[in-house]
Amino acid sequence: MSPWGFVLLAYGIVWAALLLYLFRLKRRLHKVEVE
Repeated sequence: MSPWGFVLLAYGIVWAALLLYLFRLKRRLHKVEVE
């Protein structure tokens, strides 16, 4: 595997984790607003 492929893979994982975290945070805040 080339170094660039490894970098892209790591970058993609970080982005996916960040988006998932923001999505869960947003849903949690929305749930609090509804209640």
